[in-house]
Amino acid sequence: MKKVNLLKKSRVVGIIVLFICASFVSSGYSEEINQIDTEVADVCELQDNVVVTCSTFGFPGEPSQEITMPLNEAEFLYDKIKDLQIEVARDPISDKTQKLQHEIITLADEHNLLPAGLSVETLKSRFNPSWTIQNRRLGILPLQNKASELFCTFVSAGSGGVFPIIVLPRLIPIIMTPIPRLFMIWNADEAITSCGGLLSETGFIAYGQQKGIALGFWGIGFTFSLPPFMGVYGLAGYALFARVNAEEIEYYPPNYPPEINAFYPLDGAQNIPISTSELSFHISDPEKELMSYAVTTDPDIGSGNGNLKPDGIYSVPISGLEGSEEYTWHAQVSDGENLVDSTFTFTTEPVAPIVYDPTPEDGARYVSVDLSQLSFKLKDYQGDLMDYTVETVPNIGSGSGTGVGDGTYSVDISGLDYSTEYTWYVNATDGTYWKHKVFDFQAEHKMVFDPFDEGWQYRKQITIDHTKVTGDLTNFPILISTTDSDLRDKAQDDGDDILFMDDPGVANRLYHEIEQFDESSGELICWVNVTNVASDDDTEFYIYYGNPGSCNQQAPELVWDPKFVGVWHMGESSGNIIDSTGTKDGVVVGSPDYQENGKIGNCIYFDGVNVEYFDIVDETYKFNTEDVTLEIWVYFVENRNMNEPPIYFGDNYNVPSLAIHKERSEGPSGSAGKLFAHNRYDQTGDIAWSAEGGETHVGHWIYLVGRFERGVETSLWINGQKEPYAANTCHNNNLNGASQFLARIGRAGVGGGSYMPNSAHIYLDEVRVSKNMARSGAWLSTSYNNQDGSSSFLSFGPEETGS
Repeated sequence: MKKVNLLKKSRVVGIIVLFICASFVSSGYSEEINQIDTEVADVCELQDNVVVTCSTFGFPGEPSQEITMPLNEAEFLYDKIKDLQIEVARDPISDKTQKLQHEIITLADEHNLLPAGLSVETLKSRFNPSWTIQNRRLGILPLQNKASELFCTFVSAGSGGVFPIIVLPRLIPIIMTPIPRLFMIWNADEAITSCGGLLSETGFIAYGQQKGIALGFWGIGFTFSLPPFMGVYGLAGYALFARVNAEEIEYYPPNYPPEINAFYPLDGAQNIPISTSELSFHISDPEKELMSYAVTTDPDIGSGNGNLKPDGIYSVPISGLEGSEEYTWHAQVSDGENLVDSTFTFTTEPVAPIVYDPTPEDGARYVSVDLSQLSFKLKDYQGDLMDYTVETVPNIGSGSGTGVGDGTYSVDISGLDYSTEYTWYVNATDGTYWKHKVFDFQAEHKMVFDPFDEGWQYRKQITIDHTKVTGDLTNFPILISTTDSDLRDKAQDDGDDILFMDDPGVANRLYHEIEQFDESSGELICWVNVTNVASDDDTEFYIYYGNPGSCNQQAPELVWDPKFVGVWHMGESSGNIIDSTGTKDGVVVGSPDYQENGKIGNCIYFDGVNVEYFDIVDETYKFNTEDVTLEIWVYFVENRNMNEPPIYFGDNYNVPSLAIHKERSEGPSGSAGKLFAHNRYDQTGDIAWSAEGGETHVGHWIYLVGRFERGVETSLWINGQKEPYAANTCHNNNLNGASQFLARIGRAGVGGGSYMPNSAHIYLDEVRVSKNMARSGAWLSTSYNNQDGSSSFLSFGPEETGS
């Protein structure tokens, strides 16, 4: 529980006292408190006095006292109750808590609020229960939007349209204790209720609209009102049991994440024996919650998982270790709310020669067809002489050497073909131990040629309607979504021979990525990087197909300009979410559904109940002074009474962070259901929001963009149009203060309170992140026009043949 958050949220409720002076209730984000103070002060100049009623519960006769007192003195009394709320959740029996209780009673006495016959000392003595026991935990497990405590201090303050407190008959007297009320029920439009468990050493603070019940309550209460309207109330005392159902609940102590330690092999360890048969690690949770873990290895030497495990040491069997090899193992541990990700590496003992530093590097793409040599390095830690052999598939050369020492060796090659994938094998031995390494690379695509001369048989012209293009664009990724019987009948089954060129005849290749191709229907969903898209004249380019001998013509990484640092199409049917720009794939948490009814091809569905989202932890998302653009297609299933974050960047639910989210349906300051682009560079940050909320954004697909242009503005774009409402200048996108650089899709960072769901209840498609780039309005509006209606954005001409 963050102290600064508690203080800010308590302050909001304190301000309600002033609002009641004008006979209405409103509230707002803590970021707007200064503005609210100014407006309310102007209104409340018309009011001098407030009616305050003091009631006691659990005392003989249960008297009450009503007086009229100056507004500023009522505010001071209410502030003391507000301060008590914070301390109660932290430590209900601390000296500070007891001091605040006594100050409230003393203030009531000084203003003649205590009922006749009730002394200050009597009241103070009743606020010191004799049944407190420390160092035990009896707290009731928290539920979403609900919290409970047994044997607790109890403070509640807030406002309601009607008198919010209902008290029912007293319990049978308990020896040496007050006579508590059997029930106390309250229903508040806006309130804060705080409970501190005297046995459990836990606590909670509930915010916003709420309902609650306290069993066996005694204490003191105040109401602040202007007759005949009920205004603000404040209660302080003790309860045998209290339960609250509220918009937002924060628990104390906070739910800390699990920990991974005592792992073997140690991170970075060298000379690990190749006979090692398991990885081991210790997991623990500060709250003693059960945990689930999953372990994977790279290269794959074994994996394992476990569910609902207590603190302890666990292991995963491994096998097949080779000498002088670096291995990485990745461990994830979750307590159901917090996820801890840890990665460790170790290197095995150098019993065999080492083959390393290949050229081209392993997995290289777009390698020049003029490449004339393959090279690699050999090393033997025992100083033995080595023999080696090199082979290639397809065969472009081979070589061997005998009795060689440590050094760099090469093999001549020739005859590389465009777009071809090559594998090469290096075997090295020191006479006792062998090392076998496999490397691969792909040759570059031919960029300027006539496809009809290279085996393609068919083409069609594609025309972009310039009236759907709102500004001239370069290197723009065009969506093509079509179902074509000619592609079904004449293209390869996997679509590898589909090709795009900027003109007929000898022309320039256009890079493309196929998201989906159905050979049975001819349905094609793909993205093409069109070099120049004009807004004053139609742009034409060409699709070629029908080449049975063609290898894969795609170049996914080159479709997206270098400013894109993440593009996730959600085209998978299971497993991790693939990043089209490179290696920043999303690690799926939970079991979301992969749907075929997305906005563009497949999409992912989060049910909003279970813990479901996906994460990418990468230094790329260390935003600092860069402009940032976040793009998503999202479908909100319902108007829920909680925040729903489709996309979040930062470090848990804290600062700094960048996010797009939908405000909870009963949000403050009229923000119910509105969409927000939020740049939290400190406790305030910059916000842009939608003009409308509620059901407006539910039940249909929305193209949602958060545009963070540093020093200019934070802006929100919906369906290609900029929303007119923005907080202020975008001062900073600095995420350097984050302990990790996390992209979380489908949920905000953990620790955001119970108003933040396990995951958003959404369908999600086409998530993109641009760094060092605030995409232009023309880019965003044209993207919407293209992706919302590809069939009207572009058209296909008749089939042409090369004969």
